[in-house]
Amino acid sequence: MNKRSIPLALFVVLLFSCQSRVADKTEVLYVKTEVIKYNDSETTINFPGKVKAGSHSELSFRVSGPIKVIHAQAGNKVKKGEILAEIDSRDYLLQLEATEAEYYKVKGEAERVIALYKKNSVTENDYQKAVYGLQQITAKYNSHKNALQDTKLIAPYNGYVNKIHYQENETIGAGMPVISMMGSDNLKIEIAIPSQEYLKKESFISFDCSSELFPDKIFPLKLSGIDPKANLNQLHSVFLDVQSKEGNELLTPGMIVNVYVKQKETERSGVIIPISSVIHQKGKTYVWKINNNESTAHKQEIELEKIFEGGYVSVISGLSPNDTIIVAGVQSVKEGQIVKPIQKESPTNAGGIL
Repeated sequence: MNKRSIPLALFVVLLFSCQSRVADKTEVLYVKTEVIKYNDSETTINFPGKVKAGSHSELSFRVSGPIKVIHAQAGNKVKKGEILAEIDSRDYLLQLEATEAEYYKVKGEAERVIALYKKNSVTENDYQKAVYGLQQITAKYNSHKNALQDTKLIAPYNGYVNKIHYQENETIGAGMPVISMMGSDNLKIEIAIPSQEYLKKESFISFDCSSELFPDKIFPLKLSGIDPKANLNQLHSVFLDVQSKEGNELLTPGMIVNVYVKQKETERSGVIIPISSVIHQKGKTYVWKINNNESTAHKQEIELEKIFEGGYVSVISGLSPNDTIIVAGVQSVKEGQIVKPIQKESPTNAGGIL
C-alpha cells in the first residue's frame, strides 16, 4: 500500500504546481500606462532681479540765479508738469518787459515799411532792413520769454523726488543739478544670466516676476534688451519692462523680485518619460515596455540624458515615440506579465455606472 501511495502523492503535488504556474502566467495585472511623446516641452528658469526706475533725471535750471523757493522735498511723489522749484525771476521779468517794448516798436515800424514797399514807395534796401530787424527782435523777444519760463523747474514725468542738492537763497548756474528725480510709470527690472543661457536667448518665450511682499501676484514683463557683453563673472545683463499698471503701482525701485524666464527647450533630444517609470538594476536602467499585440510587459533597457522639472526625464536611446510603457507600480511587474491598462474615468460617467 505504501509503495503505491507515494507516486500518487507526487502526482497530486505536480498537478497543483502546474496549475499554479498556469495561473501565474494568465494572471492579468492592471497598470497605469502612458504613450511616449516627442520631447518638445518648455522649461522655466528663475533669477533674482532688482526693480529700477524706468526714468532717472538730474533736473537743473536752464538759467542762473538765486533759488527763490523749493516746493518739493526728498521722498515726495510728484506729477508731470508740477513746479518743483523756482529761481528769483525779477531780473528776467524786467529784461522781458524791456525787450517787449522794443519788440512792439520795431514791429510797428517794420509793418509800415513793408506796406510802403508793396506800393513801391520805399527801396528794396529799406525793405530788407525792416524784415531782418523784425526777425531779430522777434527772436530776442521769444528768448527772453523762454528765460522767464525757465525760472521754474518743472517735473518732466510722474515720479518721486530722490534728493535736493541746493537750498533756498543759494545762487546756482545754468545746468547745475538741483533735484534728483526718478519715474514711477515705467519701472524696469534687471537680471543677470550666465553665458550658457545667453546663448539660448532666441528660445526665450515670456517673462514674469513675483515678490515676497505680494505672494499671490504675478507681474508680466517684456524684454527690452540684453547686453551682449559679459561682466567679469561671465554674466549678461537682461533688461525688462514692467507691463501691467498694477505692477507699476505695487513695485518700487530697489525691490528684489524673482524673475521667471520661460523658454523653449532646445537642448533636449529623444523622448521624455515620467521618472516614476524608470527602474535601476545592477547599474543599468530599464522601463517596462508593453507589447500591444500580446498585452505583455517586457523589460527594455534605456539610456537617460537628464532630469527636468515636473518629474520627467529625457531618453536618448531604447525607446521611440508612440511606444507604450508602464508608469506606476513598476516594481510589481514581472517579465512577460499580461497587463491591462487602467481606463481613465470619464468625467460624464463617474463611478463607471454607464
